[in-house]
Amino acid sequence: MKKIIVMLALLSASIHYSQIGIGNDPGPRGIASPAMASIAKYSDMPVSLASGTPEIGIPLLTIPLADKGINYPLSLNYNLENLSKSKTAGDVGAGWTFFGTGVIFKKIIDGLDECFDRPDLEGHVNNNFDDLYYYNFPGGSGKFRIKRDVVNNTFSLINLTPDHLKIEYTRDNTNLSTFKANGFTITSDNGYKYFFNEFDSGYYQCRSYAGDLPFLYKPAYF
Repeated sequence: MKKIIVMLALLSASIHYSQIGIGNDPGPRGIASPAMASIAKYSDMPVSLASGTPEIGIPLLTIPLADKGINYPLSLNYNLENLSKSKTAGDVGAGWTFFGTGVIFKKIIDGLDECFDRPDLEGHVNNNFDDLYYYNFPGGSGKFRIKRDVVNNTFSLINLTPDHLKIEYTRDNTNLSTFKANGFTITSDNGYKYFFNEFDSGYYQCRSYAGDLPFLYKPAYF
């Protein structure tokens, strides 16, 4: 029975990520996957009895690891915000979210930040960055953004969640006119590092260069 539960949990995780891929448009939500859009709600509207949102969860199992000092729990959680404001159900049903696998995904706000990557073309500007990145891994979840100094064209990471996690990025240096990340590293309070170096690809039609082909970008890091 335990082996069956583990297989079902890992299958759910696989389906959970299968909705993001090359060609998927983020649409009006700004996030390419309904499943990940439901995760974002937990950072935007935290579950708390003080706010009137009850905490409803079903623990599935904890995967044993070689290091006994860290747990890897898998669970299903219910959020009323997902049920009332989302028109699309995720992989595990309306209002429910699967937690237990590590991912950082992007929410596009008012256009993809890195659309302006051609300083040789007319209309190029050092635009302000306002896209959000949501992170979720065993033991932590939240969101951050990349802040741009438009004068000096430098970038810094701002954690928007009140925790003590250290979040670092590995930048793509093939084009320094804008910011593109190849991966992220999150260091938890107990010193464990989580590396998000595998990424998915998607297309976005940039309004800045409407005549170009759809812009290839990274909607999620695993």
